[in-house]
Amino acid sequence: MSVISRLVTQVNKRPYVTILLGALVLFGLYLTSRYSYLLFHSLAEIFSVVVSFGIFVLAWNSRKFIDNNYILFLGISYLFIGTLDLLHTFAYQGMGIFPGYGTNLATQLWIAARYIQSVSFLVAPLLIGRKLRPQFVFFGYVGVTSLLLISMFYWHNFPVCYVNGVGLTPFKKISEYIISFIFLTSIFLLYRRRRDFDTSVFRFLAISIAVVIGSELTFTLYTGPYATPNMIGHLLKIVSVYFMYRAIIWTGLAKPYNLVFRNLKQSEEALRASEQHYSALVRNLAHAVFEIKEGVITWCNDRVQDIYGYTKDELIGKDASFLFPANVNPSEFQKVVSRSLKGKGVFQDSMKVKRKDGSVIDIEYSITQIPDKHPLEVIAVARDITERKRIEEALQRSEANYRMLVESSPDGVISVDNKMRIIDCNEETCRLLGYPREELKGKDFRKLLAGALPDRLSAYYDQLTQKGLIETEFEFLGRDGRTIPVWAKVVGHYDMTGSLNQALVYIRDIAERQKLDQLKDEFIGLVSHELRSPLTVIIGAVNTALTEEDRLSRDEMRQLLQDAAWEAESLSYLLGNLLELSRVQADRLFLIREPVNVRKVVRDAVEKIKRQSSNHSFEIDLPKSLPPVHADELRLERILHNLLENSVKYSPDGHKVRVSARLEGDNMVIGVSDEGIGISLHDQARLFSPFERLAVQRLLGVKGVGLGLLVCRRLVEAHGGRIWVESEPGRGSTFYFTLPLKDAEGPVEANPKS
Repeated sequence: MSVISRLVTQVNKRPYVTILLGALVLFGLYLTSRYSYLLFHSLAEIFSVVVSFGIFVLAWNSRKFIDNNYILFLGISYLFIGTLDLLHTFAYQGMGIFPGYGTNLATQLWIAARYIQSVSFLVAPLLIGRKLRPQFVFFGYVGVTSLLLISMFYWHNFPVCYVNGVGLTPFKKISEYIISFIFLTSIFLLYRRRRDFDTSVFRFLAISIAVVIGSELTFTLYTGPYATPNMIGHLLKIVSVYFMYRAIIWTGLAKPYNLVFRNLKQSEEALRASEQHYSALVRNLAHAVFEIKEGVITWCNDRVQDIYGYTKDELIGKDASFLFPANVNPSEFQKVVSRSLKGKGVFQDSMKVKRKDGSVIDIEYSITQIPDKHPLEVIAVARDITERKRIEEALQRSEANYRMLVESSPDGVISVDNKMRIIDCNEETCRLLGYPREELKGKDFRKLLAGALPDRLSAYYDQLTQKGLIETEFEFLGRDGRTIPVWAKVVGHYDMTGSLNQALVYIRDIAERQKLDQLKDEFIGLVSHELRSPLTVIIGAVNTALTEEDRLSRDEMRQLLQDAAWEAESLSYLLGNLLELSRVQADRLFLIREPVNVRKVVRDAVEKIKRQSSNHSFEIDLPKSLPPVHADELRLERILHNLLENSVKYSPDGHKVRVSARLEGDNMVIGVSDEGIGISLHDQARLFSPFERLAVQRLLGVKGVGLGLLVCRRLVEAHGGRIWVESEPGRGSTFYFTLPLKDAEGPVEANPKS
């Protein structure tokens, strides 16, 4: 007996002895296989079955206090793995226990056992730290194992794994690869939870699973139950089972604190270390710490003298009432503390107390009851917060003043951190962008920007770092999708290292200013280009008539004056369009609506345009019975004049311009058609924009600034109608607009902005 004991000791202390003995055992088993393969197979499987049952017995009988669900779950699974391996041993070819089934049954039992084993290893790591009910797991395995056995012995529907004379079926080979992959995945999951195991236990488990993978891959190569790959696979299985034995059975019996009670052992060690750290922490803590029993101070640290002015000797053994707030009834305060301790287990509050010298300081208390102590014992921690209170009050006053200034500012103010996240903003920012404040807080500032500005942020950042502030103009993207131009001033805030950690962004809406600037620029351009041309003709004609009066014939004089009159009339319409547009922009457009005879207005407009272009033919196609429209007659005439002038400009000489009308419900639709160059769909979308001139118009050299159609649109919309164009390139164009047949009469203020 002593010899065996010494041998075991040597095996445990010297790994090479274990390796030598293992090699001898495997060699002996190999010799056994040469003598009787059936005997070799039985010995290998019985060893596996015994270890499997041993793992179950250890895990099941320690289930009430085992604290590692991985071991408990695997222990339960090994009872059923061992049962299937035992049946596999009985069903092996040559045993004669299950006559009529052949080699296929043993192979089916093998595959069933390996599937259960691999899936168990895969699931076990996922159960660490979760609640496990062993009875449910046990009966779950009973159900799965029973279904597998019934499918083999009764239903006969378990897939065929071996065919005599042919060998392994594709199902069996594919299953071995699937099982190997599951085992490989289980190693990965086990590695992720390696901190939950003793180092040696983790290594033994990982080696056991790795050897199983090699064993399974070997079993895909054999062609018969007594073939060499079969023997190698069983030898590898014995090695795997041995390492599983070392991981669970040997460790569980020889070193239970490394397996069954590992978490308990770690908790005890952590608690011991925690106590040492706590003792050192309390001694060196910057706060005063008291231990109070039944209202009497039994211990305190040295910090009490700095805070309260008393020494430790003056306080220990004394009543703790000096800790109570100044000008408060001690008995009432004790009741408040007692209620809090009973309800929450802790009392926390800040209050003013007196020091030994009579001065009053602000103290923050945390009083905790020591559980299961009778009579009552508490730990009180006191922190001097006098300076903190003073700073907090100053900060609150400063913040209130700053908030009042920010909220009353007509500009938006946004605070941004160094990661471009919005910290806070004022109400003007919310109004401008259309977001509620809570939605803007934490939002990425860059996502509010429009255009190309995000690409230039790095340059702005460098400028801000160097100069401390930047002034620029950019565009925001409002919540409703509209683009909002703003003037912005960004001021940087830096930490002690000089790194930019925050910025304040002041923004001001400049949309109206940009509109005014745009109108100003467009008006100046119009004056310099379009007004000069008719004025030149008028001045030239008048000067010629005055200076050359004696040499000019009556017809020549009339032609000069006619040219001046036409250009003056053209200039009048151009100025009229500008005035109409300016009224719209200033919200000062007033319509005088009354019943208007459309036929008369159309004829007058056509007659006036004929005087400017005698090279076109005009056709008026109006129904015989045409009711009046309720509109501003002068504005209707301007709409028609602009459309007719537009048709004349873009129609070749000799072509027809046609004016038509029809009724649609409560509206009259008036159309002006030409046989000109036509308009593409792409250009149609831009026709009614301010001062828009198409490329084909500039190419043909047609005069104009693109103002007429914009005025038409504004005036039509002011009447409550709409205007559109139907055209194809090379096939002419027709401009339609609608006017109401019924409407309120008299002056009406119109705001046709769209």
